[in-house]
Amino acid sequence: MASKSFQRPAVSGALASLLLLIVYLAVVGTVSDFDFARKQLANYWPYILALAAGFGVQVALSIRLKLLHCKHRPTGALITSGSTATLSMLACCLHYLAIFIPLIGMLGLVSFVDRYQAQLFWIALIFNGAGILYMLKMHNKLRHHYE
Repeated sequence: MASKSFQRPAVSGALASLLLLIVYLAVVGTVSDFDFARKQLANYWPYILALAAGFGVQVALSIRLKLLHCKHRPTGALITSGSTATLSMLACCLHYLAIFIPLIGMLGLVSFVDRYQAQLFWIALIFNGAGILYMLKMHNKLRHHYE
C-alpha cells in the first residue's frame, strides 16, 4: 500500500483532471450546445485528455512539493511552499486558456481559433510538459536538499 504522502497528491491530481474535463464540457456546452461539445471532444480528445492529465500531474506535484517541504520545515515553510506551489501553478497553467477556445469566439476571433485550434493545443501541451518538468526539477531539488 502506498504511503499517504503519495496517495493524497495522486487522488487530488485525478480529481483535478476530472474537474477540468467537467468544466471544459460545461463551458463548451453552455457557449455552444452539448452536441457541439460532444463533437469537440470527439475531434480533439487526445489533446483535451492530455491537457487534463497534465493539469492533474501538476496539481499532484504541487501538493507533493507542499508535503515534502512542510514535513521538514514545519514553521514558516507553509507560506514559502504555498507561495512556490502557487506561483508554479500560475506559471505552468496559463496554457489552459487553450481549453476554453470556444469562449474566444465571443470576441470575434473564432475563425482564427478554428483554423489554428490543433496548433494551439500543441502549444498548450508544450507549456504543460515544460511546467511538469519544472515542477519535477523543484521536487528533486527539495528532496535532495532534505536528504
